[in-house]
Amino acid sequence: MVLREIRLYNFRQFYGSQSLHFSLDSSKNITVVIGGNGGVGKTNLLHSIYWCLFGKLPNSSDDITHLVNNQAVSEGNLRASVEILLEHEGAAYSVLRSFTLDQGGRFVQTCEVRQIEGDEFKKIDAGESFIRSLLPEKWAEICLIEDGWRFPVADDLKQGPILLDDPFGRLDSVHRLEAARILAQMKTQVLLMLHPFDYTGPVREVLKEHVGREYMLAAGQISIAAQLF
Repeated sequence: MVLREIRLYNFRQFYGSQSLHFSLDSSKNITVVIGGNGGVGKTNLLHSIYWCLFGKLPNSSDDITHLVNNQAVSEGNLRASVEILLEHEGAAYSVLRSFTLDQGGRFVQTCEVRQIEGDEFKKIDAGESFIRSLLPEKWAEICLIEDGWRFPVADDLKQGPILLDDPFGRLDSVHRLEAARILAQMKTQVLLMLHPFDYTGPVREVLKEHVGREYMLAAGQISIAAQLF
């Protein structure tokens, strides 16, 4: 199973419509998102994937009613959504989860899973159950990692990609380089969200041949890096 693209609409820091394409090149299987200190949106990008797939946030104490971007709310727009396009065994799928305020003043969450065949989108009944059969929540517990380095064992990587938020931040230079070498040897799809200071020197040299896409993230705005290496 591979992720092709994520589309965000008014999800937390991400105002309006924004998207990120994952690298699909098996020899350049790493997608890098570079962002600075807290508040730019790296962790919420990770949370958007979790929410889209599972309908909740990784931290159960997070208030799900605060999903809609503040600027959008101030403009009277009370809807947020995340769509993930993915592939599994040659078939393409769309997972679209939306969050909005209904006419009764209640927050409503909906999810639609569709199979993509050419220009046609065919709705899948019991779509959420279908997606969980491809990517169970156990995958997220092991392979969707916030704020630290933890390397899943091989069996855990068979179901889907590994998503890492700030994996090098708490490591010294020796272990940071060792972690980069492990990532460079991985064959599965990888999404790395890194601070600019952690993506320099020997670490970048080790990773650069395996990076297929590189993005910059600032104040909730996703942009393609001006120059890849």
